[in-house]
Amino acid sequence: MSQIKQLLQLHEQGKSIKFIARSLGISKNTVKVYLSKIALSPVTIKALLSLDDPILEGKFHAGNPAYKDKRYEHFKNNLE
Repeated sequence: MSQIKQLLQLHEQGKSIKFIARSLGISKNTVKVYLSKIALSPVTIKALLSLDDPILEGKFHAGNPAYKDKRYEHFKNNLE
């Protein structure tokens, strides 16, 4: 089970940020960042928990935006 899914479950159970951080071995600030992203999301925690791990991870870690820039392919081709 992914760390994000565990964080969601613990948060849903009403556990504190400090407890979640210690349980998962991450910093309190990391927990706060995830919880703030969840609060801004229109998707419910139950809906997020029902997602497969790779899809859930993708919602929180969108990847490097440089690779999504349309100019990246042109730039990459010119390097070769």
